[in-house]
Amino acid sequence: MCSRMSEDSMRRFFRKVFDNIICVSVDSKVYNYDPTMFEALFRTYESHPILGTRSLIDYYVVSEYKELTTKNYTYYSECNFENPNWRFRLIKDLEIFYAKVLDSIVVHGSCIRYLEKNILLLGARRSGKTTLTHYLSIKKNGTYIDDDCVYINEKLTIGFAMPLPIRDSTISNDNSFFIAHTVDTDGFDRTLFLPPRYLSCVSKIDAIIFPMYNNDEKNEIRQVNEDEAFKKILSNIRSHNNMINLFNTCKQLIRGCSCFELQHTNSENACAMIEKEVCNETLEKEYK
Repeated sequence: MCSRMSEDSMRRFFRKVFDNIICVSVDSKVYNYDPTMFEALFRTYESHPILGTRSLIDYYVVSEYKELTTKNYTYYSECNFENPNWRFRLIKDLEIFYAKVLDSIVVHGSCIRYLEKNILLLGARRSGKTTLTHYLSIKKNGTYIDDDCVYINEKLTIGFAMPLPIRDSTISNDNSFFIAHTVDTDGFDRTLFLPPRYLSCVSKIDAIIFPMYNNDEKNEIRQVNEDEAFKKILSNIRSHNNMINLFNTCKQLIRGCSCFELQHTNSENACAMIEKEVCNETLEKEYK
């Protein structure tokens, strides 16, 4: 029979986000199974309690729910190490948790700081945004904020610098940025990478890019107007706290940055177009 956990058997991580303090408690034997993975998941956190009067939100990571000492825990994940998708599932569980407890809108996209510009990449699945984020953050030394889910309110764009789950089997895992192999919810193999440079938040988005991967040799970038950008942003909203905040935050995003549609055949071509059109355009805009 499995013994239940005591408070001393937990590895804890703390982070202040907006008006809350999140405390993630990981069962020590779960942590010790793959410490590299857990340190990667919570590298934007601190290892010691954060003092303050903000509300505390607890999240638990265990091997089985019955190991929790009471049934009063609202937020938790179970890690079944016999299942090859446990790492991917844990990432998704955390994204759902963050979406529920943070006073923000959640967009389906990636965020990266590249050439001193804070760039939001928004797009549907298979649009190439995660592969492009990998290229910009690892191959081109950009600064990574997050992938798949980005959390935005009227003051900050928040990320957790989560491991990048790459489908592309041509990307080598023979480097220090490789974390682990996993399987996604569709049964596809994924390789997890951890970009070395990261931030936990940015105060302003300089450009929004809507990437569209294609294999018909078409590489082009065009600027989109505010109405088109607004519709595209709305189509990439994962969750929101209320409609008024959603519309106000989206309008504020558009007014403060330039928006582009990017069709590309590979990350190298996409990066070249971003450097030429997006970064130069935003630099010129600053000096006007």
